[in-house]
Amino acid sequence: MLHTYDLKKLEDAVYDFNRATGISITLYDTDGRRITFRGSGVCRYCSLVASTEKGKRVCAKSNSALIKRCRETGQVARHICGAGLLDIAIPLLHRNETVGILMIGQIRKNPDPCDDAYAFSIDKESIDECYRSLPLYNEEMIESVINIATMLTKYIMFENMVRSKSKQSAAVIADYIDEHLCERMTVESVSRGIHMSPSGIYKSIREGFGCTLGEYIRSTRIKRSLELLADDSLSIEKVAESVGFTDPAYYSRSFKAVYGISPMKYRKRL
Repeated sequence: MLHTYDLKKLEDAVYDFNRATGISITLYDTDGRRITFRGSGVCRYCSLVASTEKGKRVCAKSNSALIKRCRETGQVARHICGAGLLDIAIPLLHRNETVGILMIGQIRKNPDPCDDAYAFSIDKESIDECYRSLPLYNEEMIESVINIATMLTKYIMFENMVRSKSKQSAAVIADYIDEHLCERMTVESVSRGIHMSPSGIYKSIREGFGCTLGEYIRSTRIKRSLELLADDSLSIEKVAESVGFTDPAYYSRSFKAVYGISPMKYRKRL
């Protein structure tokens, strides 16, 4: 199943939730890739944990496991992360199929840090101070937050911010683009590669993704670049080149048009 996202509306929706509740919220696709960025700010405590290599690994593993469980069950999943905070994953459902994961988290449920929090090679005083600076939520408050976030997922689907399309030809085109992303692509080259007429490609992309071929290629390249930006050893120019952008300045403008920040600022947030 193919999924397309109305990024502007999604960013606004999750930001409103974050602004009203103070709770971090992020939308992921079913492969665990982040879709939204507004409202997903990292608290001081999580920033402190993520400043260590072990903390980064623990956080990434924790998020992946929770997203996987939510995707496979199609139900709300929750757990205490490796740093001792509560994270909650809520599925976006379309005809009983999970088409996205809404993650809310960085919630302090216990008065004191867990024992694992002291295993990140950070001094105890800093851990205690940052942890206890977070608001303390009881179970009743947590259930209310889950209910509000669940209502948000229904609003997102009702407003068609996430759309599902089962277009076989569009899937073929998408697979070809994924495999040749770093190459220069035109409708003619895609047409030769998949043996489909240019007019058929234009129609399939429009029906499957609601955009033009060029817009889809650009969007796919930008999404792929998110993974590469996590590697500090790669320059922004190298990231752009690796996903098929010949002009780094054009890549930066395109990235900012989608996510509202430059690739460099996104890297710093990571």
